[in-house]
Amino acid sequence: MSTSRVAGSSDFSASSVSSLSLTLGFENLTIQRDKRVVINSASGIIYGGRLTAIVNCSGTQSDSFLLGALTGREECASGTIMMNGIPLDAPAYLHRTVLIDEGFTALEELTVRESIEYAASMRIATSAFTVQEILEELMLESVADAVVQRCSPYVRRRVSLGRELLLNPLVLCFDQLLEGLRTHEAQEFMRLLRRIAAPMAVSLDLNTSRSPFLPPPRPSSSPASVVSSQVLPNNAGTAVPMTDGATLAPHSLATNSQRERMRIVLVSMSQPRWAILKFVDDVILLERETCVFCGTITELFSAIRVDPTAGLAENAINSLYRLASSSEKSLVDIFAPSGNAERVHQSVVQFFHNCAVGREMLEGPPYS
Repeated sequence: MSTSRVAGSSDFSASSVSSLSLTLGFENLTIQRDKRVVINSASGIIYGGRLTAIVNCSGTQSDSFLLGALTGREECASGTIMMNGIPLDAPAYLHRTVLIDEGFTALEELTVRESIEYAASMRIATSAFTVQEILEELMLESVADAVVQRCSPYVRRRVSLGRELLLNPLVLCFDQLLEGLRTHEAQEFMRLLRRIAAPMAVSLDLNTSRSPFLPPPRPSSSPASVVSSQVLPNNAGTAVPMTDGATLAPHSLATNSQRERMRIVLVSMSQPRWAILKFVDDVILLERETCVFCGTITELFSAIRVDPTAGLAENAINSLYRLASSSEKSLVDIFAPSGNAERVHQSVVQFFHNCAVGREMLEGPPYS
């Protein structure tokens, strides 16, 4: 299951998608590397409009392997991956999916502005964003005339993101892009990714000149308020309290055009601190080759019976990492009483059934 970099076409823009929510499902995924199982029978559901972290709890590279499989770059020994009925090997899936990793492909002797302009000239970019809009929304205006090779890792990562956003992809995946960033840079980047995932989080004035893929910045929540008390419906129809960051508007209040601009945004991380993890909506936890949890941050703390508002979040997350890195007790045993595995299994089975009968299909251009 290999794929090349995104091949641009305006036919694959987010604006061509119907109001049906984007959903990515994977079932019984097994990945082998050098005859060794690196992902073993993993299943899960990922929703558009939400920032999802694939977290490696045990210090292996399992998060990168799973992310690679979901983008078509890692070949799977077995299992199924679909996005709203579109199979992984369909051109429509690959054309809508971007994987950004630590490798930087820009011509480093160019300036930041020239790099994005060059990307725009070499691709059939959508008409949704101009180079100037990319610079503004990714906070690159102040360094627009700086040579890329002299820029900090944080600037270079945003340039990589800007080059890909010219194509307005539906699925954005980031492999270990927070490595080497200062804490405040990583937090700012997570806020940025969350706004990209859910642009309808702030009501958009369609008559303004602002680019449609990011709303105006919102003030961050107080650090003491880790989990918001707002409870809004998620794609599965259950109430999900939102965490620190942008707040989703109820689907009933969002216009079709706002829902159409939702994206699936995935970030792979290796044992991230709570100071970073608190910005995600959903999390997939991996203990070596095993997927031990898939759900919201709120569900995660509920499963381990920890109140994150009591200042216990950091210690709880670190304890999970310590257990995953030792042989004392498996995280599978820790999460078993919560019933998360059973709920995820039921959701995955229902998702693939809906795909089979055409209930998850997106309207717009053909899938293959």
